Amino acid sequence: WMEYDFALEQPLFHMYRVLEDGQAAYDQHADGFIAEFWRTRMIAHMFAAYKDLSWDYAPTGRDIEVDIPMDRAGRNARIEYIHRDWAIHEFGPGPAADHLASHLADFDKRNEKRFQNVTDFTEGADDIYSQGYITGGDWGSKHIWGPWEEEKAWFEWIDLLDELRKTVKGAGNLERFDYWHHVLRAHKLMAEIASEINQYEARTNSGDLQAASSHRSKLARLWEQMMSTQVQRVSDEEDLGVILNLEWRSWRNWVEGKYDANFVEAGGILPAEKDPSPEYRGESFINCMPLLTHASPGEDVSIKALIMGEVDHPELHYRKMGLDDFKTIDMEHEARGVYRVSIPGQLEDFEWYVTAGTSLGDVIFPAASGAIAAERMYQTVVVSDLYGNAIVKN
Repeated sequence: WMEYDFALEQPLFHMYRVLEDGQAAYDQHADGFIAEFWRTRMIAHMFAAYKDLSWDYAPTGRDIEVDIPMDRAGRNARIEYIHRDWAIHEFGPGPAADHLASHLADFDKRNEKRFQNVTDFTEGADDIYSQGYITGGDWGSKHIWGPWEEEKAWFEWIDLLDELRKTVKGAGNLERFDYWHHVLRAHKLMAEIASEINQYEARTNSGDLQAASSHRSKLARLWEQMMSTQVQRVSDEEDLGVILNLEWRSWRNWVEGKYDANFVEAGGILPAEKDPSPEYRGESFINCMPLLTHASPGEDVSIKALIMGEVDHPELHYRKMGLDDFKTIDMEHEARGVYRVSIPGQLEDFEWYVTAGTSLGDVIFPAASGAIAAERMYQTVVVSDLYGNAIVKN
């Protein structure tokens, strides 16, 4: 079980569970064990652990001894190793990888440094069973988020990422670091929202409606920041689902459906600035999906680009592998921040990248395609039939 329902909007750490399940599978003489999950990139460290346990080595001519740590100390050591190896591959060696590997590994050990959850299992304002509300509580503990001044010290390790970003080298490493930077910044903002929810409820219940109104206004401003931060780490449809779930369950069903209703019932008047602005307040951003790596001969490949800001000349560039010159296609505007294009069906392997000018700065995807010429890497698509056979030209 790679992740739990309560945490589908936040990072989740229980790598020890993967190691325990791996041991259980080995004890039962199983050939392997099945991983169940919903998200992908957000739980990349869990996949690293799964790979570490289940890697299928080629025959060596001799028996291979099992290398699954059986005791707590052994598991903790393996967790540290997996996180460090994963972080170096993601962000490159250096203080940024060391910092993230150290903290995330501690969270992944059973009964060690506990990660502060901001979502919980609960029932919503309309009594629909909910998975992953921002409720003001912490799943798995009795912690209730208090005033932010009393809570924010725990997040200092996330604040350090701003400075550590300067030490990351390479366009690809930086893109991967920024993903986790935004994930953790969004988590901190979600925790502050949990704190404000509790203050809003407490002031409403005590009859201090003016103070409650101030907390309600702050909730809307924090929500704007959090949503813009969430957008900046979107890499696939699952991440879009996180945004949808937060908007529907946490804001509409919880803040508006429960706490606003209680505030109005107590005699409060909702502030004029109660609604979060739909305006994007983040930095320049682009991502493309789906990232197909295989196509059948002659199959058109549709690419959707998410680009924030006022966009000018979004273009896709593609070429057959090994050629020097790219062909360029204009992307068509489909919806707010959404652009789409189809690469005509190809008979040979090809690669592509997307560029656009925006009011927030020029953008390029994938990030490594904007590196210096000798280090550029593009999105690659292998062309073959269902059996893996490439088209052979006479």
